[in-house]
Amino acid sequence: MEKIFNLFNKSVLLLGTFLLLFSCNEDKGNYDYQEINDLNTAEFKVKNATGDYITKGENETFYDVTVEAGDNLILTPELAFISDEEADYSFKWYGYQRGKTKPEEGLVVSEEKDLIYPMTKEWGVETTAQSGVYSFAFEASNNKTEVKRIWMFRISVHSRAKYGYVALCKKEYGFDVDIIAKNELKYHLVTNLFSSIKNLDLSAEPYGIETLWDITAPEVGRDNYAFYVLTDKITTRLAPGDYSYDEKYSISSIIEPWSPLANQNVVAKKIVARGPNAAGAQTRAYFLYNDDWYFQNTSSSWYYLDQPVNRMVVYNDEGQITEIKHYKPAPFVAINVNNANGIGILFNETDKKFVCHKLSKPGNRYEIFYTQDINAEFNDKMMFTDAGVSDPHTKLVYLADDIRSRTYSSTSHTVVQDNFAIFQGPQGDYRGVLFRTDNNGVIDAGFSRFYFPSMLTNKNIKIWFKRALTLYCVTDDNTIYKFKLQGLTVGSKSQLVPQGKDDGFWDAGGKGTYEDVTSQFVKDGYTTVTCMKSVDDHNLGSWDNPYSMKIQQSRGSKYGTVIVGTMNPNLPKGKNGKMEFFQYNYTENTLVPRLLPLAGTENEKSNVFTGVGEIIDVVYKGGLISPTVNDSQPDPLI
Repeated sequence: MEKIFNLFNKSVLLLGTFLLLFSCNEDKGNYDYQEINDLNTAEFKVKNATGDYITKGENETFYDVTVEAGDNLILTPELAFISDEEADYSFKWYGYQRGKTKPEEGLVVSEEKDLIYPMTKEWGVETTAQSGVYSFAFEASNNKTEVKRIWMFRISVHSRAKYGYVALCKKEYGFDVDIIAKNELKYHLVTNLFSSIKNLDLSAEPYGIETLWDITAPEVGRDNYAFYVLTDKITTRLAPGDYSYDEKYSISSIIEPWSPLANQNVVAKKIVARGPNAAGAQTRAYFLYNDDWYFQNTSSSWYYLDQPVNRMVVYNDEGQITEIKHYKPAPFVAINVNNANGIGILFNETDKKFVCHKLSKPGNRYEIFYTQDINAEFNDKMMFTDAGVSDPHTKLVYLADDIRSRTYSSTSHTVVQDNFAIFQGPQGDYRGVLFRTDNNGVIDAGFSRFYFPSMLTNKNIKIWFKRALTLYCVTDDNTIYKFKLQGLTVGSKSQLVPQGKDDGFWDAGGKGTYEDVTSQFVKDGYTTVTCMKSVDDHNLGSWDNPYSMKIQQSRGSKYGTVIVGTMNPNLPKGKNGKMEFFQYNYTENTLVPRLLPLAGTENEKSNVFTGVGEIIDVVYKGGLISPTVNDSQPDPLI
């Protein structure tokens, strides 16, 4: 016997009853029924956008449907009637926002039998375990008997741009992000993603973007990481699932109330972040705000922005603090990512010396907000002021860290890391230092210093980029040079003389080589280089083993993809950029194209995407993944 609900009461009350069922996902069956002879409910079917029938479990009340954000939700019911003639029916579709269940919260979205409804704006936000799903109700009403029948649908929305390579771009209205999004191992371009975000001021000047593992981030419990956006008006996190924004996501909202920064709108110009560490426990981030570096750490002990770390403590012989010196720091930080305690290397521009910031210190908790001197002999060699050289630098122009290699096992991984610094001398020449540090800021195995070829002298360099022992630099006139440093002597801190000056190192047949590689990147009208950066495609992953080891998120990873952004000044602003993908070939010590499989094609691949804005910064935004790389391979595609 066919049954329907006896709804001579208001249809809204029935809808409310079904939505209460939705909240517990269980039909107790406590209703009055009556028999009718026109609608065969047992034969009800519904098709999705692809024309396939949607099924539900035997004891399920709801049909489950998945749709991509921005696409139309298409549901086509097929009604079967007992009699040969179709009864006189009218139809309504009700839509309910994520997690909504009350009758008065439903909206009539269509009065046609077939539903075509755009899942955009507030209807196109990705659904999560925390937010709940959207729900839709299809109501078929017999116009003669006023008997109604309702079918329920749970709608999960997936973001087409949740994962992929996120580029911060200049646009005609200010800034936005364009994404080479990954969906089922294929890639497609999504432009102007932030345009749909409410309350986010896109007229601001963009500074940068970053992702970092953070259990305090929005939507905690899902991907457990924060997606940061830095502009001249705000430094904020966005929800990693759907890029949604709320005032409480601002970095200012997580500053501890006793901090001198409390109640300020903290607008950071730069963020440098690494983590989790080798123990999978910490993420370390430095924020450059008002020309001071502030430190954030997430671990069993959390430290948020409090005091600037670019300060030195002076002690007397009794161990008492006699003075706190504040110094001007350089806008760079190099982080040692390969030890449990961690250390950051900063440069004191006031006193022209390197200092270290230890993340684990004995004694007073607040000592973490100061830096310490590194070994004096080490610093002299870094600064070329030791007796063997006596050729001091004029200024630091770059400081960063780079992963030279990384090896995985079932329970751990080993990283070989270089920190590297680039200086300019009094005559406008350039010099470099590659070094490694231990937990105490002392030079570890591996140290090398050198002079660059004289053809760089007095040139303005806007981009430096290092991968293993190959360096690239981009001048203001968009000339790109590549330097192979494989012939450098990587030794201990006792190295006496820097290489590359009056020793034939850069001469033909010497141990070092360099070449102009501009034509490899600057072509087809894209004449301005705006970005050259390595992104870690394996960031924020975890291993499925008892140690729950986290893959370290570190720019310059051996497995990271290199992205080069160029700009065509003759194209409309906002669509005048180009994004090219490369990987590093460790045999040839050079960048080679990384071909990405394209969505909507069978086998087509490309490493070039145009139609994006002028790229300022780029990161890889991924979820929790497990590495399947074979370390014997030079640079596997991911």
